[in-house]
Amino acid sequence: MTTQKIYFIGCDIGGWHGTNDGFAVCEWDWDEKELKHVCEKSGSLFYPTEECIDIFIGKAKEEQAHLVIGIDAALAWPVKFAELVASAPGASHQPKFELNGAITNPYLYRETERFVKTKINITALSAPGANFGNNSSKGQALTAWFKKKLGDNVYRPPFDCWDEGTAGNSLYTLIEVYPAASMKSTKFKGLKWPPITQSMESLGDSDIVDAKRAAMTCVCYARTVGMLEGNTYPQVYTPADMSDKAGQIQKEGWIFFPHDGEGNNL
Repeated sequence: MTTQKIYFIGCDIGGWHGTNDGFAVCEWDWDEKELKHVCEKSGSLFYPTEECIDIFIGKAKEEQAHLVIGIDAALAWPVKFAELVASAPGASHQPKFELNGAITNPYLYRETERFVKTKINITALSAPGANFGNNSSKGQALTAWFKKKLGDNVYRPPFDCWDEGTAGNSLYTLIEVYPAASMKSTKFKGLKWPPITQSMESLGDSDIVDAKRAAMTCVCYARTVGMLEGNTYPQVYTPADMSDKAGQIQKEGWIFFPHDGEGNNL
Protein backbone atom coordinates (compact mmCIF):
# COMPACT_ATOMS: atom_id res chain seq x y z
CA MET A 1 0.00 0.00 0.00
CA THR A 2 1.32 3.43 -0.96
CA THR A 3 1.67 6.31 1.48
CA GLN A 4 2.24 8.86 -1.28
CA LYS A 5 -0.29 11.62 -1.80
CA ILE A 6 -3.22 10.47 -3.94
CA TYR A 7 -5.38 12.82 -5.97
CA PHE A 8 -8.74 11.62 -7.25
CA ILE A 9 -9.99 13.47 -10.32
CA GLY A 10 -13.54 13.23 -11.66
CA CYS A 11 -14.30 14.44 -15.17
CA ASP A 12 -17.93 14.85 -16.26
CA ILE A 13 -17.93 15.19 -20.03
CA GLY A 14 -20.29 17.47 -21.95
CA GLY A 15 -20.58 17.82 -25.71
CA TRP A 16 -17.80 19.21 -27.88
CA HIS A 17 -19.35 22.67 -28.19
CA GLY A 18 -21.15 22.91 -24.86
CA THR A 19 -20.34 24.40 -21.47
CA ASN A 20 -21.52 21.46 -19.36
CA ASP A 21 -18.20 19.91 -18.37
CA GLY A 22 -17.49 19.22 -14.71
CA PHE A 23 -14.14 18.82 -12.92
CA ALA A 24 -13.76 17.83 -9.25
CA VAL A 25 -10.67 16.82 -7.27
CA CYS A 26 -10.14 15.46 -3.77
CA GLU A 27 -7.06 14.00 -2.10
CA TRP A 28 -6.33 11.44 0.57
CA ASP A 29 -4.78 12.91 3.73
CA TRP A 30 -2.59 10.22 5.27
CA ASP A 31 -2.20 12.09 8.57
CA GLU A 32 -5.93 12.56 9.12
CA LYS A 33 -6.84 9.39 7.22
CA GLU A 34 -9.63 11.15 5.39
CA LEU A 35 -10.49 12.77 2.08
CA LYS A 36 -9.98 16.49 1.57
CA HIS A 37 -11.47 18.75 -1.06
CA VAL A 38 -8.99 20.25 -3.55
CA CYS A 39 -10.97 22.04 -6.27
CA GLU A 40 -14.03 21.97 -8.50
CA LYS A 41 -15.05 23.79 -11.68
CA SER A 42 -17.76 23.65 -14.30
CA GLY A 43 -18.18 25.17 -17.75
CA SER A 44 -16.32 24.63 -21.00
CA LEU A 45 -13.27 22.98 -19.44
CA PHE A 46 -11.79 20.29 -21.64
CA TYR A 47 -11.57 21.69 -25.18
CA PRO A 48 -9.63 23.76 -25.42
CA THR A 49 -8.23 22.23 -22.25
CA GLU A 50 -8.21 24.87 -19.55
CA GLU A 51 -4.90 26.12 -18.22
CA CYS A 52 -5.77 25.50 -14.56
CA ILE A 53 -6.13 21.77 -15.21
CA ASP A 54 -2.77 21.78 -17.01
CA ILE A 55 -1.19 23.51 -14.00
CA PHE A 56 -2.79 21.00 -11.61
CA ILE A 57 -1.31 18.05 -13.53
CA GLY A 58 2.10 19.73 -13.35
CA LYS A 59 1.73 20.19 -9.59
CA ALA A 60 0.89 16.52 -9.12
CA LYS A 61 3.93 15.47 -11.18
CA GLU A 62 6.20 17.71 -9.10
CA GLU A 63 4.85 16.13 -5.91
CA GLN A 64 5.21 12.61 -7.37
CA ALA A 65 1.64 12.08 -6.27
CA HIS A 66 -0.59 9.26 -7.42
CA LEU A 67 -3.43 10.27 -9.71
CA VAL A 68 -6.60 8.26 -10.24
CA ILE A 69 -8.66 9.88 -12.98
CA GLY A 70 -12.27 8.86 -13.68
CA ILE A 71 -13.91 9.94 -16.92
CA ASP A 72 -17.69 9.74 -17.30
CA ALA A 73 -17.84 8.72 -20.97
CA ALA A 74 -17.39 5.59 -23.06
CA LEU A 75 -13.65 5.38 -23.72
CA ALA A 76 -13.95 2.92 -26.61
CA TRP A 77 -16.54 1.59 -29.07
CA PRO A 78 -18.22 -1.80 -29.41
CA VAL A 79 -15.93 -4.15 -31.35
CA LYS A 80 -18.52 -4.81 -34.05
CA PHE A 81 -19.25 -1.11 -34.45
CA ALA A 82 -15.54 -0.39 -34.87
CA GLU A 83 -15.33 -3.13 -37.52
CA LEU A 84 -18.29 -1.63 -39.34
CA VAL A 85 -16.77 1.86 -39.37
CA ALA A 86 -13.34 0.58 -40.47
CA SER A 87 -14.88 -1.27 -43.41
CA ALA A 88 -17.21 1.54 -44.47
CA PRO A 89 -15.08 2.79 -47.42
CA GLY A 90 -15.16 -0.68 -48.96
CA ALA A 91 -18.73 -1.41 -47.86
CA SER A 92 -17.54 -4.92 -46.98
CA HIS A 93 -19.00 -5.51 -43.50
CA GLN A 94 -22.34 -7.30 -43.38
CA PRO A 95 -23.85 -7.31 -39.86
CA LYS A 96 -25.11 -10.62 -38.52
CA PHE A 97 -26.97 -10.86 -35.22
CA GLU A 98 -30.35 -11.73 -33.76
CA LEU A 99 -32.59 -8.87 -32.68
CA ASN A 100 -33.49 -9.58 -29.04
CA GLY A 101 -33.59 -6.02 -27.76
CA ALA A 102 -31.16 -3.15 -28.19
CA ILE A 103 -28.89 -4.14 -25.28
CA THR A 104 -27.99 -7.39 -27.09
CA ASN A 105 -27.06 -5.56 -30.29
CA PRO A 106 -23.24 -5.84 -30.58
CA TYR A 107 -23.11 -2.73 -32.79
CA LEU A 108 -24.76 -0.55 -30.14
CA TYR A 109 -23.54 -1.88 -26.79
CA ARG A 110 -20.31 -3.15 -25.29
CA GLU A 111 -19.92 -6.19 -23.05
CA THR A 112 -19.33 -3.93 -20.04
CA GLU A 113 -22.70 -2.26 -20.61
CA ARG A 114 -24.40 -5.64 -20.74
CA PHE A 115 -22.67 -6.45 -17.44
CA VAL A 116 -24.09 -3.25 -15.91
CA LYS A 117 -27.54 -4.23 -17.12
CA THR A 118 -27.21 -7.70 -15.60
CA LYS A 119 -25.93 -6.48 -12.22
CA ILE A 120 -28.03 -3.38 -11.50
CA ASN A 121 -30.66 -3.29 -14.26
CA ILE A 122 -29.53 0.01 -15.78
CA THR A 123 -29.43 0.35 -19.56
CA ALA A 124 -26.39 2.54 -20.11
CA LEU A 125 -26.36 5.12 -22.87
CA SER A 126 -25.17 3.77 -26.21
CA ALA A 127 -22.27 5.75 -27.64
CA PRO A 128 -22.97 4.65 -31.25
CA GLY A 129 -26.75 4.87 -30.85
CA ALA A 130 -27.32 8.12 -28.94
CA ASN A 131 -26.01 11.67 -28.49
CA PHE A 132 -23.70 10.18 -25.87
CA GLY A 133 -21.32 9.51 -28.77
CA ASN A 134 -20.61 13.25 -28.78
CA ASN A 135 -19.49 13.15 -25.14
CA SER A 136 -17.61 9.88 -25.62
CA SER A 137 -15.52 11.06 -28.54
CA LYS A 138 -14.61 14.12 -26.48
CA GLY A 139 -13.77 11.89 -23.51
CA GLN A 140 -11.51 9.78 -25.72
CA ALA A 141 -9.73 12.95 -26.84
CA LEU A 142 -9.33 14.02 -23.21
CA THR A 143 -7.79 10.62 -22.46
CA ALA A 144 -5.19 11.25 -25.17
CA TRP A 145 -4.48 14.68 -23.64
CA PHE A 146 -3.92 13.13 -20.20
CA LYS A 147 -1.58 10.53 -21.72
CA LYS A 148 0.42 13.25 -23.47
CA LYS A 149 0.75 15.27 -20.26
CA LEU A 150 1.52 12.34 -17.96
CA GLY A 151 3.74 10.23 -20.22
CA ASP A 152 3.76 6.54 -21.02
CA ASN A 153 3.30 5.36 -17.41
CA VAL A 154 -0.46 5.93 -17.40
CA TYR A 155 -2.24 2.67 -16.57
CA ARG A 156 -5.53 2.37 -18.48
CA PRO A 157 -7.36 -0.80 -17.48
CA PRO A 158 -8.56 -2.90 -19.24
CA PHE A 159 -6.83 -1.60 -22.40
CA ASP A 160 -3.62 -2.18 -20.49
CA CYS A 161 -4.19 -5.76 -19.37
CA TRP A 162 -6.07 -5.92 -16.08
CA ASP A 163 -3.86 -6.92 -13.17
CA GLU A 164 -4.68 -5.95 -9.59
CA GLY A 165 -1.00 -5.78 -8.60
CA THR A 166 -0.22 -3.39 -11.44
CA ALA A 167 -3.35 -1.41 -10.59
CA GLY A 168 -2.31 -0.96 -6.97
CA ASN A 169 1.21 0.19 -7.83
CA SER A 170 0.56 2.48 -10.80
CA LEU A 171 1.47 6.13 -10.33
CA TYR A 172 -1.15 7.35 -12.79
CA THR A 173 -4.41 5.55 -13.51
CA LEU A 174 -7.23 6.46 -15.86
CA ILE A 175 -10.55 4.62 -15.72
CA GLU A 176 -14.06 4.86 -17.15
CA VAL A 177 -16.81 5.51 -14.62
CA TYR A 178 -20.58 5.91 -14.71
CA PRO A 179 -22.07 7.97 -11.85
CA ALA A 180 -25.61 6.60 -12.37
CA ALA A 181 -24.27 3.07 -11.87
CA SER A 182 -22.26 4.13 -8.80
CA MET A 183 -25.43 5.52 -7.27
CA LYS A 184 -27.01 2.08 -7.29
CA SER A 185 -24.69 1.15 -4.40
CA THR A 186 -26.31 1.94 -1.05
CA LYS A 187 -22.92 2.32 0.59
CA PHE A 188 -21.71 4.68 -2.15
CA LYS A 189 -24.79 6.90 -1.83
CA GLY A 190 -23.94 7.46 1.84
CA LEU A 191 -20.35 8.62 1.18
CA LYS A 192 -19.70 12.31 1.86
CA TRP A 193 -17.78 14.80 -0.25
CA PRO A 194 -15.34 16.78 1.90
CA PRO A 195 -15.61 19.10 3.75
CA ILE A 196 -19.41 19.29 3.61
CA THR A 197 -21.69 16.84 5.35
CA GLN A 198 -23.93 16.12 2.36
CA SER A 199 -23.87 12.57 1.03
CA MET A 200 -23.47 11.56 -2.60
CA GLU A 201 -27.22 11.03 -2.64
CA SER A 202 -28.16 14.43 -1.24
CA LEU A 203 -25.83 16.53 -3.43
CA GLY A 204 -28.44 16.81 -6.16
CA ASP A 205 -27.76 16.71 -9.89
CA SER A 206 -25.36 18.92 -11.81
CA ASP A 207 -22.17 18.67 -13.83
CA ILE A 208 -20.11 19.34 -10.70
CA VAL A 209 -22.01 16.69 -8.74
CA ASP A 210 -21.42 14.06 -11.43
CA ALA A 211 -17.73 15.02 -11.44
CA LYS A 212 -17.66 14.52 -7.65
CA ARG A 213 -19.35 11.14 -8.00
CA ALA A 214 -16.80 10.21 -10.67
CA ALA A 215 -13.95 11.20 -8.34
CA MET A 216 -15.52 9.27 -5.45
CA THR A 217 -15.77 6.20 -7.68
CA CYS A 218 -12.01 6.58 -8.16
CA VAL A 219 -11.64 6.45 -4.36
CA CYS A 220 -13.59 3.18 -4.36
CA TYR A 221 -11.32 1.87 -7.13
CA ALA A 222 -8.26 2.78 -5.03
CA ARG A 223 -9.67 0.84 -2.09
CA THR A 224 -10.31 -2.17 -4.36
CA VAL A 225 -6.75 -2.35 -5.67
CA GLY A 226 -5.10 -1.82 -2.28
CA MET A 227 -4.10 1.86 -2.42
CA LEU A 228 -6.38 2.49 0.57
CA GLU A 229 -7.40 0.26 3.47
CA GLY A 230 -10.53 -0.05 5.58
CA ASN A 231 -14.21 -0.63 4.92
CA THR A 232 -15.42 2.94 4.51
CA TYR A 233 -15.45 2.82 0.74
CA PRO A 234 -17.20 0.07 -1.26
CA GLN A 235 -15.19 -1.90 -3.77
CA VAL A 236 -15.79 -1.78 -7.50
CA TYR A 237 -16.47 -4.44 -10.08
CA THR A 238 -13.37 -5.14 -12.18
CA PRO A 239 -12.74 -6.91 -15.50
CA ALA A 240 -12.01 -10.04 -13.45
CA ASP A 241 -15.75 -10.25 -12.87
CA MET A 242 -16.24 -10.97 -16.57
CA SER A 243 -13.10 -12.96 -17.28
CA ASP A 244 -14.86 -15.11 -19.89
CA LYS A 245 -15.02 -11.99 -22.09
CA ALA A 246 -11.51 -10.73 -21.29
CA GLY A 247 -10.38 -10.38 -24.92
CA GLN A 248 -13.37 -8.31 -25.96
CA ILE A 249 -13.32 -6.22 -22.80
CA GLN A 250 -9.68 -5.34 -23.41
CA LYS A 251 -10.74 -3.85 -26.77
CA GLU A 252 -13.99 -2.24 -25.66
CA GLY A 253 -13.20 -0.96 -22.17
CA TRP A 254 -14.74 -1.42 -18.72
CA ILE A 255 -17.07 0.65 -16.54
CA PHE A 256 -15.78 0.64 -12.95
CA PHE A 257 -18.66 1.01 -10.49
CA PRO A 258 -19.10 0.03 -6.83
CA HIS A 259 -21.07 -2.77 -5.26
CA ASP A 260 -22.17 -3.42 -1.68
CA GLY A 261 -20.54 -6.82 -1.26
CA GLU A 262 -17.41 -7.55 0.76
CA GLY A 263 -14.13 -8.83 -0.65
CA ASN A 264 -12.76 -8.45 -4.15
CA ASN A 265 -14.84 -9.00 -7.26
CA LEU A 266 -18.14 -9.97 -5.65
